[in-house]
Amino acid sequence: LGVKKNIYNNYPDSVLASYEKILRRRILKDLLRLRPDIIFSFDPWGRYEPLIHPDHRTVAWAVVENVLFGTLPLYLSKHGYSAKPLEPKPEIWLYCPAQPDTIVDIEESINKKFEALKCHTSQFDNSDFKEVEKRFREIAKQTGEPVGAAFAEAFRIMR
Repeated sequence: LGVKKNIYNNYPDSVLASYEKILRRRILKDLLRLRPDIIFSFDPWGRYEPLIHPDHRTVAWAVVENVLFGTLPLYLSKHGYSAKPLEPKPEIWLYCPAQPDTIVDIEESINKKFEALKCHTSQFDNSDFKEVEKRFREIAKQTGEPVGAAFAEAFRIMR
């Protein structure tokens, strides 16, 4: 996939909300250091159904809020950050959105997505991955049908 570096924060599963203050500072520090053009995260406004885990929602709010805070010079100086504000503000591509505004055809990349997903060994083992893949393929198929794509993903893009 071309990833040069992964950042792991090693928080315990399912209790990320109890680390929220530390998580928010870490995310803002990473945003100011890495200065991304695009950020992918879950939609914090998404319906709380099978794909939205409590940790995903916690991360989603921290990302959305910290992109805003990262653009505010007075906020940064008041909270001890010496970095320049994020300029331009990165786009945030929210997946599992409550109200998608963008559908992306992923037919050519869906198998690569599954190979990447398999790398999340803390989330899946080989015995249940086939079921996860089956579920994600069905969602991607349903998402693609209205736009004539074999497989697609829906996003809401915040600019």
